Amino acid sequence: MIRTRLTFWNGVVLCLVLLCLGTVLFVTVRTIRYDAVDADLRGRVGFVRSLWSEIREHRFRKPPDRPLKIEIDGDAKLERHIALELKTAHPMIFSVRGRDLVDPPGRPLDPDGLFDAASGKQVLSSVEIDGLRVRVLSIPMLNGRSVVAVAQVAAPLDDLDDETAALGRSLLLMLPLAILVTSVIGAWLTTTMMRPIRVLTSAAEQIEPTNLATRLPVNGHDEFEGLALTFNGMLERLDHSFQRLDSAFEAQRRFTADVSHELKSPLTAIKARVGVAMGDSLIGDTTREHFAAIGAVADNMSSIVQDLLLLALSDEGRLNLQMAQVPLLSCVLEAFDLVKGLEERVIDVRVPARLTMWADYGLLRRMLVNLLDNAAKHTSSGQTIRIEARRRRHFLSIRVVDSGEGIAPENLPFVFERMVRFDTSLSRQAAGAGLGLAIVKSIVDAHKGTVAIESQLGTGTSVTVTLPREAPSSILGDS
Repeated sequence: MIRTRLTFWNGVVLCLVLLCLGTVLFVTVRTIRYDAVDADLRGRVGFVRSLWSEIREHRFRKPPDRPLKIEIDGDAKLERHIALELKTAHPMIFSVRGRDLVDPPGRPLDPDGLFDAASGKQVLSSVEIDGLRVRVLSIPMLNGRSVVAVAQVAAPLDDLDDETAALGRSLLLMLPLAILVTSVIGAWLTTTMMRPIRVLTSAAEQIEPTNLATRLPVNGHDEFEGLALTFNGMLERLDHSFQRLDSAFEAQRRFTADVSHELKSPLTAIKARVGVAMGDSLIGDTTREHFAAIGAVADNMSSIVQDLLLLALSDEGRLNLQMAQVPLLSCVLEAFDLVKGLEERVIDVRVPARLTMWADYGLLRRMLVNLLDNAAKHTSSGQTIRIEARRRRHFLSIRVVDSGEGIAPENLPFVFERMVRFDTSLSRQAAGAGLGLAIVKSIVDAHKGTVAIESQLGTGTSVTVTLPREAPSSILGDS
C-alpha cells in the first residue's frame, strides 16, 4: 500500500536526518568546548609573555618541585585529577640550549612538544598523564631572535571528556525515542493526507456501468480537488457517450425487429409462389431450376430473418422460454437431421441415453444445430466431430469438439459477436451470415448458463456449454 510505503520511507528519512543532526550537534559542541580550552591556554601564554622580562631576571630559578601527596578515601581517579589540577595550575618554563633541557630540573608535561617548541614552533598537543588526558600548549620564549626558553601551559581534559561522552550517550539514548515519536507523527500525517484518496476510492467503487450519474465528492482546494473534478468530467463524458450508444443500440434493435417482422410475409409469399410455379407441368426444366434456386435463396433468407428475430427478442428479454424436462440424446439426434453435411463427417456421440435436463426444447435444439453446423463448416470431409455431455452436480455440460482448421488466437474474443466471419479456406466456401454462435450465446444466456470456446490452429475447436439441470426460479418466472 502507498500509505505503508510512505510511512516506512518517512521513518527512514527522519532517522537519517536525526542521525545527521545528532552527529553535527555532538561534533559542534565537542569542537566548541575543546576550542575554548585552547583559547584559555593561549590566554595564559599571553600572561606568561607579559611577565617574561621579570621571569628572565630571576634566571629561571625556583624552589625544586616537591612531590605532593593527596589521599581521598575510595576515589583514586579523583586523587589523580586533583593532583593534575595542582600540577597544571601554573605555567612551567624551561631554559634550553639547543635541544637539551637545562633549567629548572624536572619533567616537562610534553617532552616532544618542548623540543619542537625549542626549534621555534608553537605546539598544541594532547598527552596522557597518570591515566588522564591533558591539553598542553608549548611556546618558544625569545631573547631577540634566539629561543632561550620554552613555556608550557596545560589544562586537564578528563572533565571535558566525561561531559562529551555523556552528551554522546544522551544523544544515542534520545535517538530511538525521537525516531519513534517522529515515526508516529509521520504515520498520522500520512494517514491524514491519504484520507481524501480513501474517500475518492470509496466513492469510485460505488460507480456502476449501469449508473454513471454518480459523481465523486469535491472537497478542499488542493490537488485532490483537481483529481475529483477531472474524474467527474470524464464520468460525465462517458455517461453522455453511453447514453448515445444506448439510444443507437435501441434504435438498431427496433430496426432489426421491425425488418425481421416485415420480411417474413414477402418471403413466405415468395416461397409459396415458387412452390406453385414448380408444380406447373407447363414450365421447362431450365425454368424449374431457376425456381428451385429462388426457393433455396428464399429459404436462406427466411433462416436469416428467423435468426435476426430471435436475437431481437433476446435483446428485449422476450424469448418466452417453454421450460420442460428434455431428453438430451433425442434432442441431439434431431439436431443431426437438421444439419447439412454431417453425413460426410465422422460423428462421435457420447451422450448418456437417460440424461435429461430442464430447458426449452426448441431453443436447445436450435443451439445444438448451430454448434454442429459451425463444426461442419470448419471441418473437412472425413474428419471427426464429437459431441459429449456429462453431469456436474447441479449443472450439465455439453461439449462439441471438431478436428477442423481451428481459429486464430487473436480472433477468439470475437467469435460470439454478430455478423463476424473469419477468412479461412473452409469459411470462404461455407455460406452463413455470422449469426450462429451469437444465437448460441443468446440461448445459453437465456437459460442462465455459460459458454466457452477453445481452439488451436490446425488442431480443431472445442465449444463447451454449461447449463443448470434444474430450472432457476428466474427462468421459470420469465416463462
